Amino acid sequence: MPTKLGFFDYLTFHDTKCIIKILKKLIRRYKFEIYPSPMQKQHLSKIFGAVRFVYNECLKINTDLFEDPENTATRKMSRIEAQSMLPIWREALSWLSDIPSSSLQVATHDLDVAYQNFFDKRADRPKLKRKDSKQSFQLPQPKIREVSGQTCVHIPNFKTWIPIRMHRELPSDSKLGAATISKAPSGKYFISLVVSFDSAKTVKSESNDAVGIDLNLHEIVLSNGERIQTPQIIKTLESRKRRLSRSMQRQRDMAKKDGREFRESKNYNKNKISLAKIHERIKFQREDFLHKLALHVYRENQAVCMETLNVKGMVRNRRLARSISFQSWGRLVEIMKMYAVQYDKNLHFVSTWFPSSKLCSASGCGLVNQELTLSDRAWVCESCGTHHDRDLNAAINIKNEGGSYPVYKPVERKGPVKRPRRITTTFSVKQESSRFEVVS
Repeated sequence: MPTKLGFFDYLTFHDTKCIIKILKKLIRRYKFEIYPSPMQKQHLSKIFGAVRFVYNECLKINTDLFEDPENTATRKMSRIEAQSMLPIWREALSWLSDIPSSSLQVATHDLDVAYQNFFDKRADRPKLKRKDSKQSFQLPQPKIREVSGQTCVHIPNFKTWIPIRMHRELPSDSKLGAATISKAPSGKYFISLVVSFDSAKTVKSESNDAVGIDLNLHEIVLSNGERIQTPQIIKTLESRKRRLSRSMQRQRDMAKKDGREFRESKNYNKNKISLAKIHERIKFQREDFLHKLALHVYRENQAVCMETLNVKGMVRNRRLARSISFQSWGRLVEIMKMYAVQYDKNLHFVSTWFPSSKLCSASGCGLVNQELTLSDRAWVCESCGTHHDRDLNAAINIKNEGGSYPVYKPVERKGPVKRPRRITTTFSVKQESSRFEVVS
C-alpha cells in the first residue's frame, strides 16, 4: 500500500500501478457581463463616484506632500493614514456613508500601490481619475448565488442583486476571491472574478515534438509548414473608426468656435459611445484569436519555441507601427505562458539577436545571408542552393535553436509589493481633512 501523501497530491490507481499527479494551485480571472436595471445603474454610479472621490482626494494630499519643498520627512501618506481619514469623510458627507466601506478602503490601497510602482520606476506618476473614462470598484468579499434561477451578485448597502451572464462555468472546487465591477466606455457593465483552484487538467498533444513560431503581420508561420492568417480587423473597422473620429473632431472645433462645451452635445456623446464600441469589438476579436491560437498550438505540440522581439523598437517605424501594435505580440506571449503553466507544456524563447531569417536551415549548412532585407520574402542559399521561404525558414531555425535555451518556468503568483524605504512621520490627519469636518 503506498504511503499517504500531502493535500497537494492526487492518487489514481490502475490495477497494481499508482500514478501520482501533482495538483497545481492556479489563480485566474473570469470576466462576465452583468445587466443592471436603471435603478441599479444609479446605485453603481454612486459607488463609482464615491470611489473616484476618495482616490482623487487622497491623490491631491499626496501631491501636496510630494511637491512641498519644505517636507523632507515623507513624500506621501501611507495606506493606514489614508484609511484613517475615511470615517471623518463618511461622517461629514452623507452620500459617502451609503457606500460600502470595503470598496473605499480598496481605493486607498490602489493609490498606495500606484505610488509604489512610481517610486520603483515601474509606472508613471498617478493621475486623477476622470468621470468620462473607465469606472470600477472592488468587492473584497462578494456574494454570488442563484436568485430565481439566475446567477447574481449582491451589492452591499443597497441590498440589490444584479444578474450575471455566465457564458462559461467556473472550475470545480474553486474558491472565489475579490470581484471588480466596472463600466466600460461603451456603456456595458462587467464583473471580474478572482478564482483560485487546484488544476490537474492537461491538454494532450498530438505530437511530442517541438514547433517553432515566426510572428508576422499577415500570418503566423509554424515550423511544420502551417500558416495561420491573422484577423484583418483593421481593414473592416478602420474606415468606420476614422469617420467617427473626424466627426467628433469637427464637433469639438465647432464648439470651441462657438464658445461652448462640446461634452454637453448629445450627438457628440452618441459618437463617443459608438467609437468606444468599435474599440471594444476590436479588442474582443483580437483577444479571442490569441486564445484560440495558443490552444491550437498546444493541442498539436508539447513544446513551443518563440522569438523574443523588441516590440518597442519595432513600433518606431512609423509605417508599420499601427500594424505591429495591433498584432499584440506581447499579449500573445503572456497567454502562451499562462497556458504553459496550466497544461504542463514547455515554452522556449530564442534571443532577439538570433538571425532566424538570415540563417540557412538546411542540414549542415548554417550560412548567414547578411544581404537579406525586409522586402525579400524568399532567397536562395549561395552555399547549398536551397530555396528558402523567409518566414518558414525563420520558424525552422527558431525550433532548432529553441532547445539550447532553458525552458520557461513562470511564477504563478507574485509576492507582495514592497513599500519603498522612507522615513515615516505621522502628520495631523485632522488638518489635512479640515474641509470635510463635521460642523456641529
